[in-house]
Amino acid sequence: MTPAGRLAGGAMAAALLMGGATGCSDEPKAEPTSGTGTPVPNSSMSGSSLSIQSVNATINAVPAHVLTRTSIRSGDTRHEQQVELRLGKADGEAALVIDTDGVRSEARTSGERAWLKPGSASVRKLLPAGKSWVAMPAAQLRADGVPSRDDQLSMLFVIGGATSVRSIGTDTVEGRIRVRKYSFGVDVRRAVCAGPAEQRTTLLVLLGAAQGRTASARAEAWIDDFNLVRNLYLTVDLNGRQPVNYSLQVLGDAPVASARPPAGEVTSIDGSPRLRQALKGQPTPRSSITC
Repeated sequence: MTPAGRLAGGAMAAALLMGGATGCSDEPKAEPTSGTGTPVPNSSMSGSSLSIQSVNATINAVPAHVLTRTSIRSGDTRHEQQVELRLGKADGEAALVIDTDGVRSEARTSGERAWLKPGSASVRKLLPAGKSWVAMPAAQLRADGVPSRDDQLSMLFVIGGATSVRSIGTDTVEGRIRVRKYSFGVDVRRAVCAGPAEQRTTLLVLLGAAQGRTASARAEAWIDDFNLVRNLYLTVDLNGRQPVNYSLQVLGDAPVASARPPAGEVTSIDGSPRLRQALKGQPTPRSSITC
């Protein structure tokens, strides 16, 4: 279970997501096709292409509203996690809502400061009366497994490992933005190495490649006329087990007014060793992939 999943009180396995700066220069080339997979002439959407440039353009655009979802089926049981990120009007401000199997936790950051509102009943019992938020350094929030903006966006780097790319038609998002849709396989090693070094652990877990495991993956990306990724759907098959499904949506601008929670509802993580232990993240997984 991810630390984020534990904080929300759910039963998710594997870490979520993640982004950063530029990655490899090894770019996939799209083979235009129709929706049925037969070759067609190049699209008139000249701004749309599937490449590492579209990843970097999306990240550099600093999207203010990002939604990611994870779905895992185990036997007859389905586990789901949704993470919604909104950036604030001030630089360094962000609000994160994590919903795991219907249990909600929240995190907020402002510069080097961060606050966490755990959804897990077992963690909430450790808080002083009248307190619902835990203050801590922003760096500790991420170390404890709560995804940052870059973590949210790191799934985009699977495009850096794209193979057998096909254009499968056009669509619109938010009712007005035209996109071209691409389907592709994912070379796990190339995808991990496409991301910046600080995001490779996130990509390893996302792609099921941590702890020496092997996995296969396939994806679909929706790219707009400005070469920005609007939607990304990823399916990861772990050693023949039931697949894990991920999705990422870059939505319209919807900044939070203020990231800081009410001061009277805040306690410090430094005041409780038991609380610090309850929020502690898991060890960093090892990798068999060398970039």
